[in-house]
Amino acid sequence: MPPVPDPIFMRNDLKVVTIFMVVILLISMGLELRPRDIPKPEDIQGTTNPPHNQTQDLVTAEVLSRSGYTNEGQSSQEKFGLGYPLVTAVKVELKWTDDYGSNDVFKLELSRDDAVLGQDQGSTGTITIEVKAGTGENLAGNFTATITCVSAPGVVGPSPIDRDKGNSWDLTVSATYQEAGSP
Repeated sequence: MPPVPDPIFMRNDLKVVTIFMVVILLISMGLELRPRDIPKPEDIQGTTNPPHNQTQDLVTAEVLSRSGYTNEGQSSQEKFGLGYPLVTAVKVELKWTDDYGSNDVFKLELSRDDAVLGQDQGSTGTITIEVKAGTGENLAGNFTATITCVSAPGVVGPSPIDRDKGNSWDLTVSATYQEAGSP
């Protein structure tokens, strides 16, 4: 009589054959049996790593706050400098409240190193000028805010006397810049 195969031996052989068949199947499908490399972000389509200079910390802060008075038909100038390593935006805001008569008209002009960056005129009590740097541009430099009281009508009631000779104002300047020592 022929020898009878051991059932435990057969089960182990079956496991080995099954594993061998799975390995052959995976290899034939082009799959690798080793861990794959983790892709780098730049290798994944649709993702980009920003250049080093675009990851710098920028700060927006008030850099100047002044109050003053300008007579009708006159101008006042406020000079200030922004010497930070990188200035990306400047915002200048002029506020006033009319004290007599109808709405006073003011004009605000912002210039840097004698070049006009922006100007606006209004009678609502607030004028804002915002300047943003272009790509690769730095707005650091010496600035002048020119405040002109264009008109200050001040005839009140039946009296022909113009009581309004000008107006008080508040000027606030904020800047977005890179702090010294940032990467």
